[in-house]
Amino acid sequence: MKRRRRDPRARLLAFLRGAWPPRLAALLLGVAALALIAATERGVGAHVAALDRHGGAVRDLGAAAAPSSRLYGYMVRVTGTPQVVELPLDADFGVQADTPVLIRHVAMFQWHEINVGYPLYEQDWVNHAVDSATFGDPRGHANPGPLPIPPRRFIAPRVRLDGFVLDPAIIDAIPGSVPLKPDFGRLPPNLAATFHIAGDALVSSADPRAPHLGDLRIRWREVPLQPISVFARAEGDRLLPARSVAAGGFVVQLGDRSLADLLPDVPDAPAWPWAQRVLALLLAVAAVLLVAAPWPRLRRDPLFVIPAALAPLALLAAIEWLRLRTGLAAGVLLLAVATAVLAGWRVRHPATPPDVRDAGG
Repeated sequence: MKRRRRDPRARLLAFLRGAWPPRLAALLLGVAALALIAATERGVGAHVAALDRHGGAVRDLGAAAAPSSRLYGYMVRVTGTPQVVELPLDADFGVQADTPVLIRHVAMFQWHEINVGYPLYEQDWVNHAVDSATFGDPRGHANPGPLPIPPRRFIAPRVRLDGFVLDPAIIDAIPGSVPLKPDFGRLPPNLAATFHIAGDALVSSADPRAPHLGDLRIRWREVPLQPISVFARAEGDRLLPARSVAAGGFVVQLGDRSLADLLPDVPDAPAWPWAQRVLALLLAVAAVLLVAAPWPRLRRDPLFVIPAALAPLALLAAIEWLRLRTGLAAGVLLLAVATAVLAGWRVRHPATPPDVRDAGG
């Protein structure tokens, strides 16, 4: 004689109307699982969204970094002291130095106006052309005009940082500079006849202590070789600016700086996100086991318990990722639907207990 099966809805109602501790425990476990997965995915999503603003996926290489095909297109952090492979050269004056950036400063001895309630006029070295036409009293205070020799920055053609070659824009962004005393032994003859050496500078006046209007003074500075940290895009053995980043596409700072220092606007990712996801799944499984207490066969069936626990977690994760990664969200949503369908199918077609199969044999 067949044993009459009890209506599943009646069993569920019996569970819901039964003792409150199992129901409360199932509710708390389910809420905790959903809250944990939501917090984890939201935290990871915020971290990823902030990194997207800086160029995308990141690899923290640190010191002694080496190029790799696996790094192609990634944003990387690399630290170390730059090595100048090809020195920058100011060919006009034959000045060269072992530095990533050589800087030529040009000043002209000119009139400039000082307003103290009425205009006063003095002559001094000024590192740009002063337009005397704007003076309150330009008569007798006319300046020669534009600088005949422009100031310039000379970028080293090839600079390495660990195993990477730096892009010129990154080299030019290395901060800081110190005075340079050049070797004027390669000064071209025509300039040697025009300029006189005054310490670390060249001046066009015969007496550096008594310059005349329109005289020039040229000095050089260099960016010193010291440890730096670079955040940029790896492409082969080169570090380049990212293609679509508002803030220049790279970051350069002095010293060994962490990613948090280089990218202060990027929130930290949750610690051990996959461990948190597994914990959320275990909490959800415990909740499903309590809810499935009236159905021993379902409760012992992993093809029901795990999909039933995973489906709501995957659905919530898909919602969290929908704004950031549409493809990823679609994949996780498909997982949620598939696990929900599998759980529903196992409810309608529960597994046959081993003792029943043996008896039927």
